[in-house]
Amino acid sequence: MSKSQGIVQFYHERIRSIGKYSLSSLQADLLSGVIVALVALPLAMSFSISAGLDPQLGLYAAIAAGLIAGIVGGSNFTIAGPAGAFIAILFSVVLKFGYEKMLVTTIMAGVIMIIVAIFRLGSLVRYIPYPVIVGFTSGIAVVILSTQLTSIFGLSDIEKHEYFHQNIMEVASHLGSTYWPAVMVTVITAVAMVAMQRWKPKLPAALIGIVAATIIAIVFQFQVSTIESVYGVISATLPAVHVPQFYFSMVPELIGPALAIAGLAMVETLLTSVVADGMTKTKHHSNAQLVGVGMANVGSALVGGIPVSGVIARTGLNIRAGGKTRMANIFHGLILLAIMLLFAPLVSKIPLAALAGVLLIVAGRMLEPRQIIDMIRFGGKSDAGVLLVTLLLTVFLDLTISIPIGLVLAALLFLRDVSKLEVSHAILDRDKGEVFVPSVKPVDCPHISVFNIDGPLFFGAVHSAIDALDREMHTQGIILRLHDTSLIDVTGINALRSILHIHKPQRSVYLCGLQPQVKDAINKSSLLKEFGENRIFDRTKDAINQALKDQDATKSCEYYEYREE
Repeated sequence: MSKSQGIVQFYHERIRSIGKYSLSSLQADLLSGVIVALVALPLAMSFSISAGLDPQLGLYAAIAAGLIAGIVGGSNFTIAGPAGAFIAILFSVVLKFGYEKMLVTTIMAGVIMIIVAIFRLGSLVRYIPYPVIVGFTSGIAVVILSTQLTSIFGLSDIEKHEYFHQNIMEVASHLGSTYWPAVMVTVITAVAMVAMQRWKPKLPAALIGIVAATIIAIVFQFQVSTIESVYGVISATLPAVHVPQFYFSMVPELIGPALAIAGLAMVETLLTSVVADGMTKTKHHSNAQLVGVGMANVGSALVGGIPVSGVIARTGLNIRAGGKTRMANIFHGLILLAIMLLFAPLVSKIPLAALAGVLLIVAGRMLEPRQIIDMIRFGGKSDAGVLLVTLLLTVFLDLTISIPIGLVLAALLFLRDVSKLEVSHAILDRDKGEVFVPSVKPVDCPHISVFNIDGPLFFGAVHSAIDALDREMHTQGIILRLHDTSLIDVTGINALRSILHIHKPQRSVYLCGLQPQVKDAINKSSLLKEFGENRIFDRTKDAINQALKDQDATKSCEYYEYREE
């Protein structure tokens, strides 16, 4: 499927394809849907609990995501559902604004995704720097771990705070009340997951770990908190549609979290779809995929669920399990619905410490310490700085500001690096065939100074050019060679104008070697008239000829001689 294909045409072809699925592909999709659902079940509940919400809200979200994104989305293989990346922002939103406004925020995020897809702006998320992504995901991993400490240590009646360090201090003050059977249940779950992933990777490791830990807790009568004891029995009924109250006055306070959720969902979804394309040698429709996941977020919120996105691990599992079409995503949602309706009492017996064990492994994968160490050691100070700033802001403040600040910092450091404009004397090297080469020392010529400008002339670099020329001027003619300048913006145009006006009373300024973009920009501006067409040349030799002629020095300059054509 071509990424450039219009959304309307894409959906028209999809409608025409209804009923063309073979029995064998449906069987493969059903089997894959069952396997993915068994993996998604504990993860959906864990993510919801970690955000401070009821576990069944994660199930509602996974069901809605599977059905809606499966039907509307633009990828045949991407599985949609709750993701660990949302935990930090959800925890913050619920703590600050409450559950109802969390639903409004999720709907706003879904609408933003749909708008982005309609205007084909989804490709912009590709420009998020990798250090920002790694710093952000690593920060989320730390936040996830911090939210699970109470369950891991079996602590109760622990007050929740808005900031990471406050929660850590709160838990540390209660460590004397650690309930060691809860720690044991967490360890059993985590060890079982690691073992299954290493030796039987095709099996649902999280579910097996939870089942093993739950059986041990029941057999040995550990008095650990369970879903039922804390949240009550999971409802074995269809979720009711609920439209949260919305007022336009909510927009200013919720737009930041909504943009953060939408941005995260788009990054996760498009990255997952690209990975799926690579594994299956297919092409997804990125804008349709964003519409599908955007609608899934709206649908999830309307049934009380949490935000969703494409998820890489479950998508990879779907492909490895033999999923053939988007029906696998739909089947995974239906299987989760069936489990909730038929086995809710059993699911309610799961210890919270077991779910914490699942999140312990999830957070460990997100933390990616090797990538952090490699980036700090080999990525340079700029990349390491962006990563650490984003990570620390995510952990200690709020990811709604950590990503924007990380992006701004990365952009500023990038501008600093690309703004390294070099202004050097250009001297004639006759041994190389009349070639002008950079030189530290100028030619001691009273008539002409030739300067080489190497780098883009844009707002981040122009001041260094002006300063360098101001320091070096001592001749009657100034020739600026722009052979190595491939880019100029309005600020660069104004810088050339400033150079012209600063030196115009005492000396003449000439330009030569303009590249196409630079020449086009100057021709479209008023700068052409100010310089005069007789002072802008393609070749350095022609500029020298004109400079000497203007000074009536065609026969008297020992450094640069006038050359007839």
